[in-house]
Amino acid sequence: MHGGCEPRTESSSSKNRIRTTRAAALSVLCVILAVCGVAAWCLWHRDRSRSLVVIAENRARPVLQIPAAPGLEFVLRYTHSQTGGPMEMRFALGPDCRIVLREVRAEILRPEIEELARYALEVVREGAWTVYRGMNQRIDPLFVRVRVSDGEQDLVINGTAIPLRSLAASGARLELRVR
Repeated sequence: MHGGCEPRTESSSSKNRIRTTRAAALSVLCVILAVCGVAAWCLWHRDRSRSLVVIAENRARPVLQIPAAPGLEFVLRYTHSQTGGPMEMRFALGPDCRIVLREVRAEILRPEIEELARYALEVVREGAWTVYRGMNQRIDPLFVRVRVSDGEQDLVINGTAIPLRSLAASGARLELRVR
């Protein structure tokens, strides 16, 4: 020995404690990453598997099913039963995939249609149309009665018009919702 200048070494029990602590920390980190991974997968899978469905009364299965994601837009286009003029109700799926009424368009006005101005952020004229914009009214689920009288009544999704009479009989109630 050289005057008590020996290098200091850790005892084996001290080394084992350090290894055990590191292994425990690594195990906790792995569990946290696994839980986060499973949660992310569940959220991704849930959002990817959502559909906008149309259900006709007295039917167990949807009569129409379309893949849905936030931002999906669709239009309910119809002939107003009293004015005989065209109407459009424009909807979009919000960030939570809930149905939100964004705007209403009418070509011929009546007092009950003009009252929509109370719910709109902006009312503008676009050619023959009066447009009520920025309504942002959540309507989920959305219920629609299939017309009994003559006149247009379509659901327009991704540029494709689907006559409501092709989904259910006149007078039937349709329910639109995201599943």
